[in-house]
This record gives sequence, C-alpha cells and structure tokens, in this order.
Amino acid sequence: MSNFFSLPEEVQRDELASFSRVILANYLLEADSIECVSFEYNTTMKVKATDGQEFALRININSPRTTENLSAEIAWLQYLEKDGRVRAPKLVATKDGS
Repeated sequence: MSNFFSLPEEVQRDELASFSRVILANYLLEADSIECVSFEYNTTMKVKATDGQEFALRININSPRTTENLSAEIAWLQYLEKDGRVRAPKLVATKDGS
C-alpha cells in the first residue's frame, strides 16, 4: 500500500471523500454529496445531507494536534456559539454524543 502523501493530489482527494463517508457513518445524517472545498493543511469537505442541510467536515490530514488540543478547540467553538457575539460553526455531536 502506498503512503497517502506520496499519492497524486487527485487520488488523495478521492480517498478523503471516500473516508468522509466512513466518518459520517458516526453521525445522525446521511450524506447526499461530498465535495472537497479546501485541500491544504486541513481538508474541508462540503457535505450536503439528504434532507438538504449543509455541513462542513474538516479532516486534519497532516496535523500534530493532540487529543487535548482538539478538545480545547471544540470547547472554544462551543463557547463562541453559546456566547453569540461572534458567528461560529455549530458543532455536531456523533451518534454516541461525543
């Protein structure tokens, strides 16, 4: 199996689109379409659900972040959303609530 980062960019994007469906299986939504809208340090997918809602799915593909770093980022976004003075993305919990 090839190293992901040695694959051509188009193949990496396709692999991440397929992987997105695996990730989204953990959520209470069904994806109608998944489109890569940003492919850099993070990859951001535009997810259109079968009910018409749209979501962003960010995949850290080359990030040295720890679980603690990600938890802090989630807490910060939750605070911003709750505070309401700044528009922030609404986080979506997985099926198990995490």
